[in-house]
Amino acid sequence: MIILLSAILAITAVLSVLFYIQNSRSNISERALALAAMGNFLDAKAMVRGILEREPDNSQILFLMSKIHSIEKDYEGEAHFLEKLKSTGNFEKDFPASFVSSRLGDIYYDQNKMQEAFFHYLDAIHLDPHNIEPFLRLSFIAVGQKEFKIAESFMKQVPDNEVEISSFFIARGVVAAQLNRADEFMFFEKAYELDKNPLPVFLFALANYRLKNHKEALKLANEALEKAEDEYFRFTIIQFIMLQHFLLGDFSSSLIHAKLCIEMARQNSWKFETSESELNFALISIAQNNLEEASEFLIEAESLNTEDTEIIELADYKFQLELGKINMGQTTPNGYNPDLALQQLPDKLFPVERYFELSGLRSNNYVNIRGMVNESGEKIANRLSNVGPNKILTFISLKGTSFKNACNRIMNDLSYKGVRELPCIESDGANYLAKSKDEEEQSALFKIRKWKDIQISDVFLNESLENLQESGAKMCYIVGNAELTQGAKKIYRLNSSKIQIINGVELEQLLERALK
Repeated sequence: MIILLSAILAITAVLSVLFYIQNSRSNISERALALAAMGNFLDAKAMVRGILEREPDNSQILFLMSKIHSIEKDYEGEAHFLEKLKSTGNFEKDFPASFVSSRLGDIYYDQNKMQEAFFHYLDAIHLDPHNIEPFLRLSFIAVGQKEFKIAESFMKQVPDNEVEISSFFIARGVVAAQLNRADEFMFFEKAYELDKNPLPVFLFALANYRLKNHKEALKLANEALEKAEDEYFRFTIIQFIMLQHFLLGDFSSSLIHAKLCIEMARQNSWKFETSESELNFALISIAQNNLEEASEFLIEAESLNTEDTEIIELADYKFQLELGKINMGQTTPNGYNPDLALQQLPDKLFPVERYFELSGLRSNNYVNIRGMVNESGEKIANRLSNVGPNKILTFISLKGTSFKNACNRIMNDLSYKGVRELPCIESDGANYLAKSKDEEEQSALFKIRKWKDIQISDVFLNESLENLQESGAKMCYIVGNAELTQGAKKIYRLNSSKIQIINGVELEQLLERALK
């Protein structure tokens, strides 16, 4: 009996101690949060730090510290303690695993740390597939990296009727267009219904144009123009309006807007846009047999861009018309016909890629998405530390001999062998003359650059064409992570048999092989 009584008293004592500790910690938590709410963060943290030093894996205390840092708006500190909490694997009702992963994703997303955000959001959707917010964020990150198929896999998990965010439907439309799903119209229509700002309005105009609804496209473009403030965006809209008038057969209105484009480009000193607008005006004028009206603008376009074959061919066509050597609509001995150039004008000015270019969804941050998920969006990395470094960033960081060795491996992967390094005035790269390993007589010029988020200009491509001619090589390979300006896109299109640009996903795949 005495033994039983002693046992009961011992158990009661233990329970009392545990109750006291629990109650004490509850009081500490309340007091610490109250101090933090009053802005007394140092005392709040000091109150908790002693317990944390004794019990570094106590998930409740780690969560409490994260809350104090959150109140302080020290989100790096909050993430630090949430990361520690997540690593313990001990979660409770107040902070389930799905909440912790989602909150970490949100913090890193807001801090523009997209690789970390992407990783934690992947955990969040696995733990709580009904929470659509992480799916939305994963979609935006993937679209920003041009991983359209992966983005689509996340987007499909979000019921359209549960989202009232215009940017999400813009992203859906961009992905549908890039993947040739042929249903982008309904997504841009939904974005327009949700937001009447100029961007969704104009993207919906583009969607109508691609369905040949030119009157509706024109109406929407004018609506967007009334609200647009950015000068280059306004120029793009006016160029689009010019095209719609042309496609509707209203050549007079088309020429009026072509002239507006010229004036805008001149005022802003946009050399490429000026010459292109003058070319478009001259092309439409000549098609209407108005040679005199075309002359002034064609002469100036040629003076601005003496290497542009489209301008040269149109000027030659006009000259032969004036001499009576050919009739309107006839093809020149060199194979040029303005009717064909006019047929190509819509796709030249507004190809499907313009959706993405205009959307504002492109990200400047590198995210090694392929190191975390497969093409279906399924997670393949269990730890962020297991995600290999982005190959492009690794390549950019190379210096000296390491960089030169990488250049040789790049050329070798493309079946070339470097025979001579050429002068390079830019500090971020190297130029090489190389011979084909398959055909000894075939040589190539390589311009390999450690670019990070830059745009290749038409000037650079024209210089590359000159270097190609000087070297006697047949092909110029430009290797570097960069986008093309509108002017460069035209040069590239006209010289695709002489220039090959390796960037984006293609560059990542090349570096994956070359930097093993």
